[in-house]
Amino acid sequence: MIRTYNKQDGITVPREWYDLIRRAVTYALLNEKKNSVKYQVTIIFFDEQNIRQLNRDYLAKDDVTDVMAFNYNPKQWEIYICLSRAKEQAEIYRQPFAAEVVRLVMHGVLHCLGYEDK
Repeated sequence: MIRTYNKQDGITVPREWYDLIRRAVTYALLNEKKNSVKYQVTIIFFDEQNIRQLNRDYLAKDDVTDVMAFNYNPKQWEIYICLSRAKEQAEIYRQPFAAEVVRLVMHGVLHCLGYEDK
């Protein structure tokens, strides 16, 4: 099951993003030979204040970040996306906002699958 929640008020989330995110997560899991039905993936859109607090509480970093991923067990994940940071990065990378959000979701999924940044 893939769920997406908008827990911030600053940026409107278009309805079509929810399906786009679901399809992207499903694709990533299938690409890794995983059955997406067996996974509980929750995507949460946060503002800068809340993601900074999450980063401070769990990683002891007092910074705003774009994505944080928590793998509670091999099949239950939470991925937090800072939409304002995603919007800034979309402008920097000259790509659509939705594409940057999906890139960050995929980044979180890869972390939950065990991939590292380096």
